[in-house]
Amino acid sequence: MSRPAEREISVLVPPHLAPLAPGDPGSIGPYVLIGRLGAGGTGTVFAAVDPADAGGELMAVKVIHPWPLEEPENRARLQARLSALAEVDGRCYVPPVAFDAAAEHPWLAMPYVAGLPLDGFVRDHGPLGRGRLVALVAAL
Repeated sequence: MSRPAEREISVLVPPHLAPLAPGDPGSIGPYVLIGRLGAGGTGTVFAAVDPADAGGELMAVKVIHPWPLEEPENRARLQARLSALAEVDGRCYVPPVAFDAAAEHPWLAMPYVAGLPLDGFVRDHGPLGRGRLVALVAAL
């Protein structure tokens, strides 16, 4: 009996990608996690791929800290916000393409967009002049 052919996934890995930490999940929803992009006050962001995606697009999957969501109304509010964000015009914003606010560890996924962290840009090019600040505010 022959085994089904395994499909190789190939993506460009961001240069600042950190390895998964002990205790990190191996997958979230349909996404296989390949490393950590960062962490902050609201959660941890992982680089991930969807094995079912033939294009192999690199995704950013954010796992939200569960403590602010202990109350059921907070999860309902998160669900409503993520649903609204998914409908936003993506020209100046990367909307989520998938999310699960009801999961034990709520998450959202969006295409990975390479760029500079704002604090690094300001450190290297700041302080920002009026024109750049206006452009930044308009984009946000």
